[in-house]
Amino acid sequence: MNCPICGNDSGCGMEAGKAAEDCWCSKAKFPPRTLALVPGALRDKACICQSCLARAEEAGDNGRE
Repeated sequence: MNCPICGNDSGCGMEAGKAAEDCWCSKAKFPPRTLALVPGALRDKACICQSCLARAEEAGDNGRE
């Protein structure tokens, strides 16, 4: 599945057949403002890619308003 923010491959480990705890995202923290970029219809259904998470971190989105 593609990242709902940028459209690139999300790199989802579960889609590749790995256990949820083996996917990179199980160890990642996603800031609320980054999660808010996911369209409503895809929330809790699509994986954000590492690049979009890294861009949020570079922009200083640490989840604080």
